[in-house]
Amino acid sequence: MKKILLTLGFCLLPLTFTAAHAVSALNGCAAKKQEIEAQLSFARQHNNTHRIAGLETALREVDQNCTDERLLKQREEKVAEKKLKVKAREQELAKAKAEGGSASKIRKREDKLAEARQALEEAEQALHQ
Repeated sequence: MKKILLTLGFCLLPLTFTAAHAVSALNGCAAKKQEIEAQLSFARQHNNTHRIAGLETALREVDQNCTDERLLKQREEKVAEKKLKVKAREQELAKAKAEGGSASKIRKREDKLAEARQALEEAEQALHQ
């Protein structure tokens, strides 16, 4: 049974890469619209009425209001915001170290900095989509 599942998994693996590549070929509002449509399809398959209603609203908003220029500007603003957050977290960590803070306090600051850097990385990736 395990052999069959592994074989099936390896056979389907190239299809997932093809689908991922097809999605990544789109960018801006078209990519955003396609992502919402994919989520909507999934919600319909699972009869999630609340999710369907929210996604249909989001899809209408994208159709009516989304422009690539506006989306780019929003993403640039988000990156700038995340950069400020990283800088603030770096300063908090430096302050905790300079004051001789406890190891747990420093570790918490390092964790918050790592989270802020991860959020910045995600925002930068979204900017290039």
